[in-house]
Amino acid sequence: MRTQLLMPVLALGAAVAVIVPASRGDEGGPSRAQVTAGLSQDALASIRVGLKEAGGPKPIRERKMVRITAKPFPVDTAQMQACRSGNSSNDPHQGWIHVYVTQQGQDVMRTGKGVYPQGTVILKQKFSDPAGKYSDLFTGMVKREKGYNPEAGDWEFFALNSDATVSMTPHNVQSCIDCHAPFRATDFVSRRYLTAKGADVR
Repeated sequence: MRTQLLMPVLALGAAVAVIVPASRGDEGGPSRAQVTAGLSQDALASIRVGLKEAGGPKPIRERKMVRITAKPFPVDTAQMQACRSGNSSNDPHQGWIHVYVTQQGQDVMRTGKGVYPQGTVILKQKFSDPAGKYSDLFTGMVKREKGYNPEAGDWEFFALNSDATVSMTPHNVQSCIDCHAPFRATDFVSRRYLTAKGADVR
């Protein structure tokens, strides 16, 4: 029987509550990264400010978050299904995303070189329409301390509701890990929305 430990995480300058199973991997980190993130209200508020700034007139280098995609990028059926939260009710068979990253991670994301700094947050906003008017949910990643989750580059995965006011459990955390595993060379971030034919980048 496994007990659970409550551990603090820093994201956008605010605490994140993380429930981690007490069973440990060979390197002392959580076994198979079975983690569930619950962002504090301060963290959620900071994310909402960052999202608002990302679409505004403030210079990019002064924003908390930067939107990478100029227009919603189409996502295939399998990926949309895997990234659903347990509470998502929208049809997963077709979808589009906008991608955001906190300021400290944008150079690594744009170049595909190096390791994201600890505390970097990457958000994917999922839409049910190509114009990006109808938001379904957000899925996100927080870069944690070295050794937190070596299997997935020390990333922690989480989900938010459509207006980033409620933190939710990802539908299947292991599917997040498996999906990002092939992208070890770019610190477990796929970047297809930057490199695919027809991708529109800001």
